[in-house]
Amino acid sequence: MANEQKTLSGAFKGITLSRSETGALTVDVSPLNGVDVTVITTGGSIVKQTPAEEQTSTPGVINASVDKRAYDIGDVLPDGWVVGPCSPITGIVMAIEPVSGARLDLDPDVWFAGEYHARYLCEKGNLNARQPEHKELSAIYEDVVRAQRNSNAQLDTSAYWSGTRIGLYVAFIYFSTGRFGAVSVCDLDGRGDPVRARCVRDEPDITLVDAKGTVLYSPPKLMLAEGVLDI
Repeated sequence: MANEQKTLSGAFKGITLSRSETGALTVDVSPLNGVDVTVITTGGSIVKQTPAEEQTSTPGVINASVDKRAYDIGDVLPDGWVVGPCSPITGIVMAIEPVSGARLDLDPDVWFAGEYHARYLCEKGNLNARQPEHKELSAIYEDVVRAQRNSNAQLDTSAYWSGTRIGLYVAFIYFSTGRFGAVSVCDLDGRGDPVRARCVRDEPDITLVDAKGTVLYSPPKLMLAEGVLDI
């Protein structure tokens, strides 16, 4: 592979992209004074490099810093939500509502309360907050509860409602076994087993890795403070 170099224009004027013969990519953002940089990578290393002497001859050259935001399932986000697996429906990382805000009531109306609670969370800015669909609940059971990454999410081993509703029937899953069930919303007063509710939301802007550092999900764009750059 030959060396390649490209200088951008428009909102990214002065930024230089270069690729070496080995395929390594260098992004020179020194012309953007004071810009913060987030680099999203699929497993490659990130190297911080100060501008060369000829680059610092212009006053105001930035002192760049790089922040690689990568999370594993079970990690806690800054606002207390817990990183979950990717949704098998949307492909986006799910964040699990912390136990402090969850609907843990054991009364028959908890499914309805969970639906109203999800709407409230959406109004508060939680992207696509919802009671997880039954396939999403299954992923949470496998990758959080069964995989023993539950210390922060603190999901109970009883049953949890899903947002999956077929006619009058609502699906739930036992987090003790992974077994599914369904009950008519008309018969909720007759249920003998406690069923809980816990909402999730979408986290499309974080990188998800496993314990070995293998990237499971990454946003498809390189984000700069002054815009979005597709590469």
